[in-house]
Amino acid sequence: MTRRAKLPPGPVPFHVLGNLPQLALHIWQKGSLLRALRDYQKEYGEIFTLWMGPMPTVHIASLELSHELMVKQGNNYADRWSPYMFQYIRNGRGIGFSNGDYWQDQRRFTLQTLRNFGVGRNLIEERIMLEFDLRSAELDQKIKNNKNHVEDAKEFMN
Repeated sequence: MTRRAKLPPGPVPFHVLGNLPQLALHIWQKGSLLRALRDYQKEYGEIFTLWMGPMPTVHIASLELSHELMVKQGNNYADRWSPYMFQYIRNGRGIGFSNGDYWQDQRRFTLQTLRNFGVGRNLIEERIMLEFDLRSAELDQKIKNNKNHVEDAKEFMN
């Protein structure tokens, strides 16, 4: 069985360049990488393979599937290979391209920090709504005081 047969479906790659020429053409025709990837999703399904040169990359194009694979079955994908370039640049550090105990420590720290900032809770939504209410009240007062008042939207939204 060939290496390609073990991977999800995708466009047929060129020998050395992989799918880079097809991807570049698709991006040029569609105007963005996102549109090109959406077309590949329609053609090959929610999980497909693109070859970046001689290196296969598996793309998951579904929120539900990515949650299933990366969260519920995360241990199956925790110790993954990463390109030498990323290892060289980041020295194996960071949450995106690290593995093993270091990755677990980084993940734990990141999740705790995000929770402390209110991510995953309604705290951020409450803060946004409070700020919106304050800004709206301020604008209502300005309109009440001067019916012909013109407000600069940039200033109001910052």
